[in-house]
Amino acid sequence: MRPNNSGSIGRMLKSTASDWISAGRYVLAWSIPALIAMAIKIQILRHGGLRIIGRHLGSMSNGEVSFGEIISLFRADLLIGFILLPMGLLILTKILH
Repeated sequence: MRPNNSGSIGRMLKSTASDWISAGRYVLAWSIPALIAMAIKIQILRHGGLRIIGRHLGSMSNGEVSFGEIISLFRADLLIGFILLPMGLLILTKILH
């Protein structure tokens, strides 16, 4: 006997491009708060936050932070807010519909 592919994973694999586009609406809705959170973090760091972080990282002379250190401050935000959570929303939306 052949396995029944009528389950949620079977439906997800047989979906069309328009199904993925409709599921992408939730990702688009999530991107707005993610962008706002990133903008707030950038503003906080611009107004003295980078100097404080630079002092804690050991740059005692002027408190400057290198470009690599600045990018590392946003690594988790970018990974979770713009890669993992949107992918999870797409897959969850496809499974539930």
